[in-house]
Amino acid sequence: MSPMKIKKIKQKKSKAKREMEELAYELGFDDVKFLSSPKESDKNVAVLLFKRYMPSEGNAEDGRVALSQYYTCSNDAYNAAQDFARVLNYDLHIPAELDNDIQLKRLATRGGGRVGLNTIYYHDELGSHVNIRCVMINADVPLDDDIVSSTDCERCGACIKACPTNAISEDGWVRKKCIRDMMSEGIPIRARKKIYQLLGCEKCQLCCPMNEDKKTEPQTFDLVSVLKGEQTRHLKEIAGKNMATRTRLITQAICYAVAKGEKGCLPEIIRLTEDQSERISKIAVWGQKELEKA
Repeated sequence: MSPMKIKKIKQKKSKAKREMEELAYELGFDDVKFLSSPKESDKNVAVLLFKRYMPSEGNAEDGRVALSQYYTCSNDAYNAAQDFARVLNYDLHIPAELDNDIQLKRLATRGGGRVGLNTIYYHDELGSHVNIRCVMINADVPLDDDIVSSTDCERCGACIKACPTNAISEDGWVRKKCIRDMMSEGIPIRARKKIYQLLGCEKCQLCCPMNEDKKTEPQTFDLVSVLKGEQTRHLKEIAGKNMATRTRLITQAICYAVAKGEKGCLPEIIRLTEDQSERISKIAVWGQKELEKA
């Protein structure tokens, strides 16, 4: 093959990659990496899409509750990644599909970054307040080289002290003790008064010196309205229908009301003791007792 033809092929490959990078940035992502696929399939390239969010302390005025910024970012990133794959398939004619099953942290570190003691991924420039999505494609494009980050977790112990449920120690992170994991099965009694916002917990990231010390004002919602289920549809739209379920939102709102001593929520919590959801009714019974004796 002549040098000229080889040059043209390389230029064509680079153009396709630039088009995908430009598309990613247009859709609101802050970084994009092209890595070899770790899976045996017809898709040979893993496109990692990174979207940053600005965290908040989760503080809210009396009668209101803040929503974790992570989940709004996650929902936006999911929708944008779907759009990314759709454009690749139908406009750029590159076979692509969103992959929700791949081990993202392990794959992401091949493109840089590191994993903290809290097991959360830290991007070299964006920090840990970032959501990652992976779109698998079948394309002949230049890949980003596998690299090793020059920065490791400082192991300063700040996250150990900040974790409200003692999920982090020098030995690492215990999934079952983490509030994020607890949300799936229901918040156990030992952790209910540790809830400080709707959905998730970012305490270990907010204190981390590997992140920039920048915060934003939280998005907050009327607490009684959340307990009544009046905000469920809207919260599904902005935080994701799989995450912002009625059961999860209401049980966390009850825990938050108890943690903050929001006695104005007592009538609604008493009503919820008769809810058809066993998980909601059980936590409501607990919430009623706690608020009445407060």
